[in-house]
Amino acid sequence: MRLLFLAAALVAVVATPSLSESGHFLGLTVQSGETWIFRIDQGEPVDARKIDGSATPGSGELMVTLKPQMGAMMIVTNNTNKFYNYHAFLTMQPGSEGKATSVCTVANGGRMAIENWPYAVPAIRIADFRETDGNHISCE
Repeated sequence: MRLLFLAAALVAVVATPSLSESGHFLGLTVQSGETWIFRIDQGEPVDARKIDGSATPGSGELMVTLKPQMGAMMIVTNNTNKFYNYHAFLTMQPGSEGKATSVCTVANGGRMAIENWPYAVPAIRIADFRETDGNHISCE
């Protein structure tokens, strides 16, 4: 029984945004099969909420989905008026910091960016969103 409670607590921690000691977000961890909607504040996801896959982000919001499809596929939908660059970390074990991976600029106006990996990815952490002017679209 104690082991079951500990496992449930670990899953609850992994499925929510990470917080620094000062209470600031250090990113959002999305597990395979999940979809989250959030806003950006000071470069980090805030007001994150897990939703079913059929919802869409409202004005000023972004949505991220991690699918176990063709290995792994992450779709980021940006329904803000800003272009964003960001960092992503593949997390192969619950609670790990993850390994940095390259991702491309997410365009504004409800457009999507799709990232693929040829292997299963249990979870991905996204963080450090930085505005860009749209003239400097890159894959980092």
